[in-house]
Amino acid sequence: MTAQTQTGRRAYVTLLTNARYLPGLLLLDHTMKEVNTRYPLVVLTTPSFPSEHLDLLETLGMETRRIELLEPKGEVTLIAERFKDTWSKLQAFALEDYERVVLLDCDMTVFSNIDSLLEDPDILPSSDWIAANHSCVCNPLNQDWYEPDCKPENCAYTYSQSHPHSPPPPLSLLSTKRTYTLLNSGLVVLSPSPSLYHRIVNHLHTSPTIASMALPDQDLLAEVFEGRWKPLSWRFNAIKTLRWVHPELWFSKDGEGKNVEGRERNEKCGGDGVAVLHYIVEKPWLDLVPSSSRDAETQRWWWSDWHSMLDSWRADPRLEGYVERVGGLVVQGRQE
Repeated sequence: MTAQTQTGRRAYVTLLTNARYLPGLLLLDHTMKEVNTRYPLVVLTTPSFPSEHLDLLETLGMETRRIELLEPKGEVTLIAERFKDTWSKLQAFALEDYERVVLLDCDMTVFSNIDSLLEDPDILPSSDWIAANHSCVCNPLNQDWYEPDCKPENCAYTYSQSHPHSPPPPLSLLSTKRTYTLLNSGLVVLSPSPSLYHRIVNHLHTSPTIASMALPDQDLLAEVFEGRWKPLSWRFNAIKTLRWVHPELWFSKDGEGKNVEGRERNEKCGGDGVAVLHYIVEKPWLDLVPSSSRDAETQRWWWSDWHSMLDSWRADPRLEGYVERVGGLVVQGRQE
């Protein structure tokens, strides 16, 4: 009996609106297969995504669904142009043929199996809740669009550092600080339903706060699901900056007292390290960073996985013909 017939239809879902993000999706798919996930990856594509690449996604076993852009009705101010399509990923809430989905950004790679997010009945207190990670509000780059209370002492991950064996922070504390109510929508566990989707679209089209949201889809989710979202461990949406902003979470000690991280930590320390790595801001396949960059190490991980993926394609008659095509979509050079 398959996992789908045992537990109902469940899937991972991501959004792809243009070819610039295709390398990210390909490596997300590859790393999910490497950790032996039991569930399919469904890709929502908009008309702006070139249809010439759909055959590759089909060959890799991904299901694609064409959607139209979901947008607010009025004028909005965005902190980055790349955020203009992000509301569209909320159409995952309309996938009524799935009982539960995990919505993922396609700039992620998977370090350990996360099927528990689809299978554990305790992840969602009820079907009108979501589960997600907190937003890191430390503002290490001093960006001016952060609210004044966004500073390390108010960050949920600062709480996690001193309470390693409790949720980050527990539900009972979410109302004690505004910053504890902020989520990161890179990974969201949800139960699709017409009523939830209608609530989201109605908020998008009618709420006066939409025009001033700095981070469109995740700020919207934080408002719509205020008091009805459950915090997940940092490891399920480990933004790459956590490595140097919250090293107490990122690193662990092995039996010899050596700092370990990434897959090595999962192997040596009982799988309590990064499960999903989120490449926020600069994308490894689009921008090489200087070797002195604090993100150079995690960038190197992405490239190592990318070359491993292409090696596996070269050994597969179904995929070897795509190697040159996707090679033209990534920045040329080498991450030092």
